[in-house]
Amino acid sequence: MEELGPSVVLGELGTILRAGLRVVLTDAGCVLVAHPALADAALLDLDAPAVGERARTLLAAWPGLVVVGCSAERPVLRCFGPAAPPGERALSVGTLLDAVGLAPAWEGTAAARRRACSRAARPAYDREQGEEPG
Repeated sequence: MEELGPSVVLGELGTILRAGLRVVLTDAGCVLVAHPALADAALLDLDAPAVGERARTLLAAWPGLVVVGCSAERPVLRCFGPAAPPGERALSVGTLLDAVGLAPAWEGTAAARRRACSRAARPAYDREQGEEPG
């Protein structure tokens, strides 16, 4: 069976940021999913007023989840959680993939759940946006 890369759920993001992140992540082998319960990592809008509260809510519900905020206004990202490095870092393809790679993608519970589901049963990414995988 082919090993899948980290699974990532995209939070509420602007159209341009969402499109760019989608391309970068899928080109790197990440699997985009529609719900944090199936994800190794969640990407949030770092510029949103309640990003810290949203990150805390996600981490409380799914403690193994890696939560990363990406800014569309400034070229920075920030990781949230007890094991996250403090402060903001420059946003680049490398730092984004490094941040998502902090997730327990290969042995974590989300990866085990994905392997237990058939490909057809897995939710389409961005179903909340009404988009089907292409």
